[in-house]
Amino acid sequence: MLKLIVFDCDGVLFDSREANRIYYNDLLKAFNYPPMNDRELEYVHSHNVTDSVSHIFQKYSTTDLEEVHRFRKAHSYTPYLSHMILEPDLTEFLNIVKPQYHLAISTNRTTTMKPLLESHGLTPYFELVVTAMDVPNPKPAPDALLK
Repeated sequence: MLKLIVFDCDGVLFDSREANRIYYNDLLKAFNYPPMNDRELEYVHSHNVTDSVSHIFQKYSTTDLEEVHRFRKAHSYTPYLSHMILEPDLTEFLNIVKPQYHLAISTNRTTTMKPLLESHGLTPYFELVVTAMDVPNPKPAPDALLK
């Protein structure tokens, strides 16, 4: 018997492709590199930030990835949240399933998950939100689902 529904954030609750495109292109621009190509956009849209940074900077061998990570950690992702689009009919769906099921989120997002849910009034729907910061190994490892 189904008792729990676990949602991902990106691509399930929100369309984050445009936010990701702008964020990673801004990161590249900060290091004087051109924007991502379509293949790189596809990659960053489905991978965690650490892997994404490694991927888009791999062709720039003189760049210190630790420096890129220090830079990105020092700059908030908050300005990019406005580019995340709530998936159509999501709120209606949550209203239908909430009375019957426990709802949770498992995401590779980190500090942006709470403000994102709050800004769209979604916090009350979810009993548990597990981000990449809450587990030793982010998705695709099963750690978040075992929590």
